[in-house]
Amino acid sequence: MIELKCRSEIFVYRMSTSKAGLHFSRDALWSFIQKRVTSETLICCNEKRAMSDHQTPHFHNDPGVPMVEIGAREFMCIGATPPQDHPHIYLDMGSEPEIVCSYCSTLFRYNPALHANEAKPAICIWHDTPALS
Repeated sequence: MIELKCRSEIFVYRMSTSKAGLHFSRDALWSFIQKRVTSETLICCNEKRAMSDHQTPHFHNDPGVPMVEIGAREFMCIGATPPQDHPHIYLDMGSEPEIVCSYCSTLFRYNPALHANEAKPAICIWHDTPALS
């Protein structure tokens, strides 16, 4: 399966026919996509990326700041650093510019100038360290 994501739609090409019996060749699908999106809007094109290939960024609000700017629209909020953390919850802003965590009421605002794993203040980034053996 090839998945092409753009800002407004997700196009999926399946190697076999779907249950509805529809089948598009790779060239036909690519032609359709080129008519719908420009190279500037194309974000990702990959084949069967494993779930482990993508790590969801984790953020916290130990400093108690009124707002945390982040470079990701999909992320995990842990509230505070362990052991005072709340359940780690997945938040997705979608197309909204900000979201509030339902557990800790931290306001997260998307900042496109930041990378997905960056935050302002930077102290709000959580880096899980592996347990010592």
